[in-house]
Amino acid sequence: NALLALFAATTASAQPCPEWHLLWVARVDWEWDYLPNQLMSQFKLASNETLRSLDELPNRMRNCTALVIRIRQTTVSGKENDLVPRLLALEEQLLATMIHFYVLLGEEDRGCVDDDFYRVAPFVVRNFRHEDCLRYPNVMTAPLGVVNPVFRDPEKPRKVPADRTYAWSFISGHRTPIRDAIVSIFENSTALHAAPHYLNYPGTLRPADYVDLLGDSIFGVAPSGAVHATWRLQEVLASGTIPIVTTKRAFFAS
Repeated sequence: NALLALFAATTASAQPCPEWHLLWVARVDWEWDYLPNQLMSQFKLASNETLRSLDELPNRMRNCTALVIRIRQTTVSGKENDLVPRLLALEEQLLATMIHFYVLLGEEDRGCVDDDFYRVAPFVVRNFRHEDCLRYPNVMTAPLGVVNPVFRDPEKPRKVPADRTYAWSFISGHRTPIRDAIVSIFENSTALHAAPHYLNYPGTLRPADYVDLLGDSIFGVAPSGAVHATWRLQEVLASGTIPIVTTKRAFFAS
């Protein structure tokens, strides 16, 4: 509801959209459930489609569309394509006559540096907070959700802390210096290592087992990745588990 209200307040269109179309101009990845069922849960979606490339957009664009994009896409050869010039041209030639907004994926390490895009786009939803985005009234920062929809299942029973098996847990198949450091601290702490815990690093679990593990842990280690606000942090919170973060309090205070 907040997304719909802010979109209406910051765009010139007074025409309501009885239903919306979700159109992916980006690879469908971790956001496959987050966008239609979490971010846009209050929207009535008439369609959810994926384009192979931006070239298809002129023939597939409809009124009342949420366009899912990555403005920087890496090709198979490793070259980075910047879609901003093409999006600006489409805004001028086609999109200016249709009600739409953008859902911008990625950009974890970049703020609103593409002035032309943010100035022309009617409304942009992005996940990662940067101070320089605050100057644009048409930019909304929305928190990440969860990857696995089981985390938001209201029917899934949740254990109270006293009934949970593990004091803390951590599992990840992706090694980083921060994760190496925090695992070393936990392994070398007599008190932390003696407490009931589950540690599998580097390692993996089936998605269903991972959901159960977090729901059976009092604390969940949620180290930062490219940014502090990660999918893992949201999954820990969704499990009713206390996150252990690896950042100064200033980030979360903001």
